[in-house]
Amino acid sequence: MSYKIESGKITFDEPPREGAEVEVIVSKRNNLKGFSDPNGFYPRRVNEADTNRLAVNDQRNQHPVNKFKSDNVDDLTGEPKPSYNAQYPFNHVKETESGHIQEFDDTPGHERIHEYHRSGTFYEVHPDGTKVTKIVGNDFEIVHNDKQVRVRGNMKVFVDGDASLYVRGSMDAQVDEHLKFNVGQNIDFHAGKNIRMFANESIEMTAQTTMTQQSVGKFLQQSQGDMQIITAANFTNAVLGNYDMVIDGDSLTDIKGNLSTNITGNVGMLAEGTFATTIKGATSFHTEATYELASTGAMKVDTAAALNIGSNGAMNLIGSTIDLNSTARSPVTITAVVPIVPRAKPSPPAGDGYAPEVTFMDTGDIATGILPFSIDDEEYDTDGFAGKIDAPKSAEVLEEKPFVPLSESDEFFAGDDEEKSDAEIKSAIEAGDIMPTSFSDYSFNALTGKINTSGASRKATSIPRIPDEGEEHGEEGSAFSAEPEAAADTAALESAQADFKYDGAGDVIGGVNYSLPLSTHFTLGQLSKNSVVAKTKIKKGGNKGFTQKEIIDKLKTLAIHVLDPIKDQYPDMIVTNAFRGKSTGSQHNVGEAADIQFPGVSKSEYYTRVQWIRENVPHDQLILEYKNTGSGLPWIHISCKDAGNRAMIFTMYNHKRYKDTGKFYQLA
Repeated sequence: MSYKIESGKITFDEPPREGAEVEVIVSKRNNLKGFSDPNGFYPRRVNEADTNRLAVNDQRNQHPVNKFKSDNVDDLTGEPKPSYNAQYPFNHVKETESGHIQEFDDTPGHERIHEYHRSGTFYEVHPDGTKVTKIVGNDFEIVHNDKQVRVRGNMKVFVDGDASLYVRGSMDAQVDEHLKFNVGQNIDFHAGKNIRMFANESIEMTAQTTMTQQSVGKFLQQSQGDMQIITAANFTNAVLGNYDMVIDGDSLTDIKGNLSTNITGNVGMLAEGTFATTIKGATSFHTEATYELASTGAMKVDTAAALNIGSNGAMNLIGSTIDLNSTARSPVTITAVVPIVPRAKPSPPAGDGYAPEVTFMDTGDIATGILPFSIDDEEYDTDGFAGKIDAPKSAEVLEEKPFVPLSESDEFFAGDDEEKSDAEIKSAIEAGDIMPTSFSDYSFNALTGKINTSGASRKATSIPRIPDEGEEHGEEGSAFSAEPEAAADTAALESAQADFKYDGAGDVIGGVNYSLPLSTHFTLGQLSKNSVVAKTKIKKGGNKGFTQKEIIDKLKTLAIHVLDPIKDQYPDMIVTNAFRGKSTGSQHNVGEAADIQFPGVSKSEYYTRVQWIRENVPHDQLILEYKNTGSGLPWIHISCKDAGNRAMIFTMYNHKRYKDTGKFYQLA
C-alpha cells in the first residue's frame, strides 16, 4: 500500500479498509506539525521562537554577542559601551549559520547599524552617529590614489607595539601651537644632506651628562648679541692648527690661579698705545740667549727697593752721559697703570625660560671623548691629541623600499578595451578572477557552488549598424575596403586616394603618404603618425597579423563612420590617438579604435555627449573614461569594425572598470 505526505496530510493510493492497521513512517526530521529544516539545523532552541534574540531583546535570553562586546570595551581609547536597546519589531536582524550578524535597528531613540563577524571583528554606528570599529585580527588598508583625512576635534593614537612610517616622497608637518616629544630612551636623527633648525626666540639644549658637538668640516658659531661659555670645572681649548682671536673692543683675562704660557716659536706683541704690566709679586725674566730691552724713546727703570743688576760676564754701560745718582731723589712711588678688578663667576639668571640647574661631571670622563689636558711641558702633546677624539659618525641613510607601480597607472589610455574571447571570459569567471555583471547571462548555481557560463555567449549587433558596402574589401586593387560617403567624395579626395598602390604583401609601394585624406575631416597622419598623444607610424609589414593596407582600411572605416559624424555634431572634438602599433590586444593596435576629447568643455558635458554618440554612431566598444591623476580630464574611447560590432558600453575610473557594463556613470 503506497501513500504520500503532502501539506500535512496523508494520501493513500488505495484507501485502507475501515479498522485496518496502517504503518506510516514519518522521518524524525519531517513531521506533520509544519515546516521543518531538511538539514536539521532549525529550530536552534527548544521552546523558544527562532526570531533572533537581537530582534526580540528578551532580558532573560540575551544574545551572547552583547555580553562579549560589553566585556571587551577598550578603556584606554575610551571606547563607548554598546548602545544596544532594541525593541521588537524595530530591529531588523540577519544572522548566518556560522554567526555573522547584520543589524539595522530602527528602535526610536536607539537607531543603530551593526555588522559583526563571528571572530569578534565588528563595526557599529551608535544613535548619535558615533562609529566604533574593532578588529580582532590584522587590518590592511590600501589606497591606490590620494587620501585625505580631516579630524575636526582631537585625535589620539595608541600603539602597544612598534610603529613605523614610510614616505616615499617629501613630508610636511605643520603644528600651529606646541609640539612635544617624550621619549623614554634614545632619539636618532639621520639626514642624507642637511639639518636646519630655526627659532624666532630661544633654543635650549640640556644634557645631564655629556654633550658632544663634532664637525668633520668647518664648525661655525655666530651670535649677534653677547656670547658666554661657562663651565663649573676645567676648560680646555686644543687647536692643532692656527688660533686667531680678533676683538674690536676690550679684552679682560681674570685668572685666580697661575698662568703658564709655553711657546715653542717666537712671541710678538704690538701695542699702538701704552703697554703696562703690573705684578704684585716677584717678577723673573729668564732667557737662555740674548736678552735685549730697546726703546726709541726714554727708558726708565724704577724700584722702591734695591736694584741689583748682575752679570757673569762683562757688563757695558754706554751713553753720551752716565749719571749714577748725582742728585738726591725722593722715594719712588709705584702706581698700577691698569688696576686688577676681580670679577665674580658668571652664572645664568634664574627663572622661567632657562635651563634647569645642571650637575656637571668631571671633564675627564672617558665618555666625553676628550681626556683631561694639561699644558705642562711633559704633557703637552699635539700629536697625541688627535687620537683622543672619537671618530666622526656618518648619517645612516636607509635604502628606498621597492616600488611596484599599478598596471598602466602612468598610461593615458587603459587596456580594458583589449578584446577577449568567450572562452577566456568564461575561464576567468569560473576561476573567480572576474565577476559577471547584472546584464550578463551568467548565473550562479547554489548546488554546485559554480557560475554557469554555458549560455553566456551572445552576439550584439551595433545599432545603428554600418551601412552595407558590398564586398568586404572592395574590388581587387582598390585602396580601401569601403566607398567614402557623398560628402567626402570630392575630386581632391579621389585624386589623393589614387596615389596609394600596394604590393602583393599589402605594403604601400613607395612608402605611406600620411597626408592622405581618409574622410572629410581626418587625414591618415591625424590618426597615426601625427596624433596628439601616440605618434605612431604604420610600419612596413603592418602589425599583429594585419598588413599596411588592412590597417589603413580599418582607419578609413573608423574615420568615415565614427569620427566624421561626431566631428559634424561636435566641431570642437579632437582625436588624441588612434593607431598605436603595440603588441597588446587593444583595438588601437590594428586601427579599429580612437580616443577623443573636447577641449574647453566641462567634465560633466562628456556624459551628455557620450549618450548622443551611443544613439547615433556605430561602435564595437564605447567607454567613458574618468581619472583624478595628471590633467584629470575625461576622454571617450570608441572602436568600430567593418562587421560584427558588439555595441558594448561601460564607464572607467582611473583605468579600472567602474561598476556594471551596459551603463554610463557620471563621475564628474
